[in-house]
Amino acid sequence: MKNWSLKTKLVFVFFVVVLTCGIGYSILQVTITRSLVKDAAVADAQKHIDRTTSMFLVSTKKFHDDFLKARAMGSVEAQLVLEDFSRMKMTLDRVISPAALLTLPQVNPHLALMAPADQLVGNPGKNDPPFCFAQEGNLYVVYHKSGADIQLDLRSQTGTFAVKWWDPRKSDGGGLRDGSITRISGGDVRSLGEPPSDRGSSWAALVLLSN
Repeated sequence: MKNWSLKTKLVFVFFVVVLTCGIGYSILQVTITRSLVKDAAVADAQKHIDRTTSMFLVSTKKFHDDFLKARAMGSVEAQLVLEDFSRMKMTLDRVISPAALLTLPQVNPHLALMAPADQLVGNPGKNDPPFCFAQEGNLYVVYHKSGADIQLDLRSQTGTFAVKWWDPRKSDGGGLRDGSITRISGGDVRSLGEPPSDRGSSWAALVLLSN
């Protein structure tokens, strides 16, 4: 380079500057794109949650009004309306609960980076539980129609993970609760233990990297 002419050196420096700026611009564009995709995913999820909640509130008011009218007509009519409302609420609870789970501060920031990972819970692609939605290495949401005997493949991971349980049969999930196992480590296929109660019923397990 010592023998290069001044013109050659200036051209070389110009080329390096342009190349560096181009790489920096590309990295910036990728960062902005990822941020926009994440924001769009979170906004879309929130929109569906808001719509579901609104539907629940509208339906609740309608059935309450119907119940008051039926009660004025007689106890039998009121009981029928109340039974209809109970069945409707049970169905809506099952819709609202998964949506509420995804809004938790432990889950929501990871949504854009999460993807189906059913193979990690021994599901080879069947449209039947158990299901797993994960940002591998950081967060796993596992659903099974029977809370007992859930196995999670963490063979390619390291570190320690906290295990919490969420009741999908309740609209608020009953809050995050401890089961028989509260911590597991990577490096093998691990049992998530027993849920807090009703081991034969449906449960969602939240497995979070804790270190």
